[in-house]
Amino acid sequence: MAFPAFLLILGAAYAGVALSYGLTAETNPLGPGAAPAVMGLLLMAGCLILLAQEFRGYRRAKAAAAEGRRHEQESQPGARDLVKPILILLILVAGLMVTPLIGMMIAMPLVVLSIALFVERLKPTTALIMGAVTALMLWLVFDLLLSVRFPNSLMGL
Repeated sequence: MAFPAFLLILGAAYAGVALSYGLTAETNPLGPGAAPAVMGLLLMAGCLILLAQEFRGYRRAKAAAAEGRRHEQESQPGARDLVKPILILLILVAGLMVTPLIGMMIAMPLVVLSIALFVERLKPTTALIMGAVTALMLWLVFDLLLSVRFPNSLMGL
């Protein structure tokens, strides 16, 4: 419980310092402090969710102890539980390796599509929608909002 609380404080400090850089700029709708401020706020939100889950688990265990029931122990993670993170890491590395060849606008949606299909085992239509949304978000954020163009790949994309 202490570590999420520490990260909550760290996220608040990060967002606070980012505000001093400015959220907007004269030439861009987003200033140098916008991304760090958003990251700090996301860190704070994630930590609040973790703290709420831990608090609920504590209350359940306390209620179970009051009723005389034993608290169920969660099983230790096995080798099977490590396959997903390793597979995600391998797909990300493969995506980064092919990015100079096929370009960021194709590689990142393919990474999302691969993780959705092979790791999470989602339906193909759902995975395709996720890949398309990833490509759309990349284009909207970098090309339209930030006016940052990706470098051309070796294929010219």
